[in-house]
This record gives sequence, structure tokens and C-alpha cells, in this order.
Amino acid sequence: LSLHDALPILSSTDLQYLVGKKGVVTTDLHPAGKVRIEDVEFDVISDGAFLEKGTLVEIYKISNSSLVVRKARQE
Repeated sequence: LSLHDALPILSSTDLQYLVGKKGVVTTDLHPAGKVRIEDVEFDVISDGAFLEKGTLVEIYKISNSSLVVRKARQE
């Protein structure tokens, strides 16, 4: 039994609660990288745009069990 076998497999429905949440890019996204949301770091992909570390982003959809982000609108 490996560590990978012990980790739960998350489906798209399990990740749905994250849609609409905002976070900060912790590694440059080109297009894959990491985003911190509520003190948790997630692997994400951008909507195709290059996003620099420190950019405020929003999760706007789940695609093939991946979190897809875009630059957040400033409020």
C-alpha cells in the first residue's frame, strides 16, 4: 500500500464548493501552478493566461477534476 493509494480521490463534485472562491497565486501559472485559498494551497490551471505570483484569482470552473482559475475582478 503506497501513500498514493491511501489518499482519497477527489471528484469534480467534491471540488465544486471551491467555485467562486478567490485566492493568491503562489507560483507563476503558465498555465499550471499553485494558488493559496484560505490558508490551503491548491494545484490549479489558468484559463490560458500567464498569471504571475501574487495575482488575485478566482476559481471559476472544474474541468476534468482540475481547478481552473482566472484573474479576479477588483471590487
